[in-house]
Amino acid sequence: MKNPDKKILKETKNSLYNMIVGKFIGEGISRKVYQHNVDESLVVKIQYSRYEHINHQQNYNEWVIWSIVKDLGDEYSKWFVPCVNISNDYNILIQKKTEPVQSYIEQLNEIPEFLEDVHANNFGVLNGKIVCHDYGYLNLHKLLKNNLLTKNKLKKINRKEEIEYE
Repeated sequence: MKNPDKKILKETKNSLYNMIVGKFIGEGISRKVYQHNVDESLVVKIQYSRYEHINHQQNYNEWVIWSIVKDLGDEYSKWFVPCVNISNDYNILIQKKTEPVQSYIEQLNEIPEFLEDVHANNFGVLNGKIVCHDYGYLNLHKLLKNNLLTKNKLKKINRKEEIEYE
């Protein structure tokens, strides 16, 4: 006899997808981002690989980083958009939704040294504050080792080189 859960999963997979995954927002090198259909304050990030030889783990990385920084206090967590949930296989990440950063970008003069891959497309605004919403490529080892020891050093933003729109 077949496992009834597998049958249910197969029959409802598309329904669940359509119920949760809303309008397409954008995509990066290994993920597509959609509006969450049930809660408009959230987005759904779906992991995929454009290139078979590259194993992207951005959803997993963001989940682990958020799980750590949320408990380190506002000094760290204020720079990251919160993750809400992740699938068991790490392919689907639910995260708080940010608004475009364009109108706020002049307010951002310094950022912590641990933020890498710095360009405006990786930042958004949540509750009136600029946060990083794409931090799946951050070096977790560098974040924990260097920056916990250096007490969140700030670096100046070179607007011509680092904060540009693609």
